[in-house]
Amino acid sequence: FPAGRVLMDGGTALIYARIRHDSSDFRRMQRQQQVLFAVRDKLLSPAVLPQIPALAQVLWSAARTDLTVDDIGLLGCAGLQIQESAISRTTITEAMVEPTKLQDGAQVLMPKTDLINAAIASFR
Repeated sequence: FPAGRVLMDGGTALIYARIRHDSSDFRRMQRQQQVLFAVRDKLLSPAVLPQIPALAQVLWSAARTDLTVDDIGLLGCAGLQIQESAISRTTITEAMVEPTKLQDGAQVLMPKTDLINAAIASFR
């Protein structure tokens, strides 16, 4: 993908969010957040607002939830009022894990729970 802003369709955005080539799982988590915020920005654009009912219908058929239609509508209205600068986001970084080799030879990343718990606590 070229550097800078790129207009992507859904399939391309999914590839971008999932790709692991020349990258790490940590970078992939950051790309996934980028995609989610880009989707949010697109949904909030004036050109998309008239399409919201059709999009909601597609999402409603693709997801299971115990939320009512009214609940989802209220969440959507509340979401419109939240500025991106007011949203906290974080990912687990390489500093929050310790590469470890298990007895069976598997190489895993063990969590440094003090660092991860501190990140979780920041959301409370």
